[in-house]
Amino acid sequence: MARGHGGEPGFAGAADRSAGAGAAQAELLQYAGASLWEKTRAYLFDDPAAYQVLLIVGLVAMLPILMLEAAGFVMLARTLPWAAVFAGGVLAYFLLLNGPVATPKYRLPMEPVLIVLAAIPLARLAERVLPRRST
Repeated sequence: MARGHGGEPGFAGAADRSAGAGAAQAELLQYAGASLWEKTRAYLFDDPAAYQVLLIVGLVAMLPILMLEAAGFVMLARTLPWAAVFAGGVLAYFLLLNGPVATPKYRLPMEPVLIVLAAIPLARLAERVLPRRST
């Protein structure tokens, strides 16, 4: 039977695994007292893997849509305040229910409202740019 760490019976690689766990624990303790910004910077920029790069690209690509949604909310509040209150209420309900989690599972219930809010400025722009058809 193979002997593990300390001579007790076990797997032969137990000592190797415990050494690897110790290194991972030391790495976590390195950032234990760090501020949130330092932890975020270390996660995103110290060892940027494909996931972090894609996450940043996705967030940057989402900024124009976020600006459209905000402009749509303001435009809706100016024209139909009760509809803006209703849309804000729906968004607030799902944010309070799920928290600010960005995974699709929790964002999906808010998507219909966000799509309508993003479409409002686009529809207004289309009205001004495209000529009207006379029928």
